[in-house]
Parts: sequence; C-alpha cells; structure tokens
Amino acid sequence: MFSTIKGSFFGPGYHPVSGNRKFGIADSGGQKYFYIKGADRCTALFDNMLDPINYLMADELWESTVDNFNTVISDNHGVSTIETPIQKRVNWVKLKNRLKSLTPITHIDCE
Repeated sequence: MFSTIKGSFFGPGYHPVSGNRKFGIADSGGQKYFYIKGADRCTALFDNMLDPINYLMADELWESTVDNFNTVISDNHGVSTIETPIQKRVNWVKLKNRLKSLTPITHIDCE
C-alpha cells in the first residue's frame, strides 16, 4: 500500500489526486487474483474543476496496468482473465458534511 503526497502546486512532487493505493496477489479457492484498490480525491481546488478528467486518466492508468499484467501472464504460458472492475465515487462534499454532523455513519454514499 502506498499514498500520494502533495508538493507545491504544479511543483516537484505535486500529484493531482491524493489518496491510497493497494495492490497485490490474493488466493481464493485455489485461484490467484491480482487486485488493485484505491481511495482517491482531487488534491486542490483547481484539480476539483478537472475532477472527471482526473478520474478518467486514473481509470485508464489502472486499466492499462491490469492489461499489462494480463499480457505478461499470457506471454509466459499462464492463464489470466480480467474481471469487470468495481468502481465507486465518493461525494466528498457530502462525506465532509456527514463527518461534521452528529449523525452516526453506517455507510458512505457513493455514486
């Protein structure tokens, strides 16, 4: 698992999306699974204006990672299947408001 960090705006180390990523190999019922998990949000106000583009680019990056992983396995006489990803987008404004309220949080609404 790793996390992005924020540097100066558009300076060295700047990243438009802040969050955590986790990937690895899991075993379930004798089958091996390569997985990628992440929780992201746009880093700055400017990035929020580009929110759909930032997430589209992130989706393309992770999809290409999975495609490349699949190709390496296939090219080395392995068998691999790409499953449909599960993607959920958190409405960060709603979540922030929920965290500030006294209402217990039993789940987080996603779009």
